Amino acid sequence: MTRKIVSANYNDRESPYRWLVRDEGQHPSEAVAFMSVVLTNAIFCPSSDHESGFGCSIVAFCDEAIGSNNDVSPDTKKLSITILNFSGTVFYDPETDQNVPSCKTLVLNTDGSMQAEV
Repeated sequence: MTRKIVSANYNDRESPYRWLVRDEGQHPSEAVAFMSVVLTNAIFCPSSDHESGFGCSIVAFCDEAIGSNNDVSPDTKKLSITILNFSGTVFYDPETDQNVPSCKTLVLNTDGSMQAEV
């Protein structure tokens, strides 16, 4: 199975299509933009030189990334959801200030907010 790479839309920070998704073997210029994305088994890693050149320092490698052009509503009754913030270098839980290097499920919303099942 080909892993996916997901990042913020560094090509157009003002676009409603906030998230870029591509296969691990694809060049970043081939990424497809979505308004929201749900990732499975995500690990946060430093971005490639190409992405860094646009100010994107961290990407998520994941087993699956399902993009949508609508809001996504995870079933919070089935998931233990944590709100995530991004410091510019790491993702963290704002309630505990703990770094979150990976998560089982990551929901990237249309408003730019992020929720994770850690």
